[in-house]
Amino acid sequence: MSEKFNGPPLASLTAAGIGSFSLGLFVVLTEAFPQAMKPLMTLDSGVGPLSGKTCYAVGIYFLSWIILYFCFKNKQLKEMFWIKVTFLFLFLALLTTFPPVFLLFGQHA
Repeated sequence: MSEKFNGPPLASLTAAGIGSFSLGLFVVLTEAFPQAMKPLMTLDSGVGPLSGKTCYAVGIYFLSWIILYFCFKNKQLKEMFWIKVTFLFLFLALLTTFPPVFLLFGQHA
């Protein structure tokens, strides 16, 4: 009977938190540095900077999932620790995509 490890599902869960937080980080950075970030984030002019924010966040999710998978693949990890890490990332993602918060970083004329 083969032993089952909890590393791969925890890698996926944690990567989801990282990807979510990266979206929030891109939102804050675009607000804080619009002249530098908006052109980098605009992949489609019809959609605007949101196109890049979401595409890059999905890319970071997949990249972090791959990296964490290979780091965790044959391991039995402390589940509660990684669930707490994931929820921390998700909380930060929610916070940084909440308009009253990300607008604090905006350029005021």
